[in-house]
Amino acid sequence: MKSFALISFVQVGKKLAEFTAHQAVLASVSPYFMSMFEQDPRTEARKSYNVKETTPEAFQTLLDYAYTGKYDFHWSSSIQI
Repeated sequence: MKSFALISFVQVGKKLAEFTAHQAVLASVSPYFMSMFEQDPRTEARKSYNVKETTPEAFQTLLDYAYTGKYDFHWSSSIQI
């Protein structure tokens, strides 16, 4: 895993949305992403992923937390996370 590789998430949940993040940042706050990046042999060549287990709003909340260390609690997003 390249620690500063930028990746894009093209489909999040059932909606199309695009997010760009660093693999290392996501892996540092989420075992799900750590596993995804370590186990996929194509990770270094791969630039986009589909994450269907959440919604764009919940994923944005995760990104905000990953980059700032702060979580702005809202009941609607906490259920989705």
